[in-house]
Amino acid sequence: MSHLRSPGPVVIVGTGRAGTGIGLAMSSSGFPVTFVTRGSRRSVGAVRVLSYGDQSLPHGTSIWILAVPDRLIAETARTLKDLGFLGPASIAGHLSGALPSSLLEEAAGPLYGRFSAHPLLAFPPADAVRPMPPGSTVLIEGDPTGELMAHALFGAAGAETCAIDPARKPLAHAAAVLAANLAATLIWSAADALKASGVSDSLVVSTRLMQSLLDNLGARPVAAVITGPIARCDPATVLANLQALDEYDTSLARLYRDLAERLANALHDAGTLPEDAWLMIRATLKN
Repeated sequence: MSHLRSPGPVVIVGTGRAGTGIGLAMSSSGFPVTFVTRGSRRSVGAVRVLSYGDQSLPHGTSIWILAVPDRLIAETARTLKDLGFLGPASIAGHLSGALPSSLLEEAAGPLYGRFSAHPLLAFPPADAVRPMPPGSTVLIEGDPTGELMAHALFGAAGAETCAIDPARKPLAHAAAVLAANLAATLIWSAADALKASGVSDSLVVSTRLMQSLLDNLGARPVAAVITGPIARCDPATVLANLQALDEYDTSLARLYRDLAERLANALHDAGTLPEDAWLMIRATLKN
């Protein structure tokens, strides 16, 4: 796959986080990449940025990747068709984690190939542009031609590609939101509780604590690396936690109970929390 030869240039519409990260990864892998934007930027790293009206934009056989918000995908595809950029000789894709690639042909008409490619990655802010890291997981679906090209293109750019049924995309996207977005709520909530406990730089401390968990799971992704009162079956500490949270923030206490029960179930299923300990923790959480 690393020697894939593109049937034409790769044109990425949009210079947001995902589009720039993917474009830079493809460019560094040897693909001719151009960004298209309505803004006034001239380059992203070593990749040039052109406007929609630039006469040097490629026509005919090319790969267009729409790195725009979900609500703008259909509109952007129609605009590219009307401008003569998308047609039966084009391969087009988008980066939405929830929408199917069929949306592209619904908006732009027949294409040579279509795909969606959603990276499971929290990209850095646009002012700290970095290429998509090697080994990033990218979920891909499309018609036979588009899917084949997307697997080869993203694979050559260093990604680990995974086929997904379009009907399963919303579930996979919800999972991505849990891991990459909603986990931030835990960090902020923990930081608030630490601050209320008198801990200085509480957000930094909370973030480092979460990072230590991620480091442990990254090095050894098994249940045995999980620490804390649930993993060691310490119902007295769990109860003390709940009592303190009930006094501080009852909604946070409810969240603790729900997540603690899920963690206990996961550890029990993995065989690291014995049956009697699991039942004891569950009983404590019901109090």
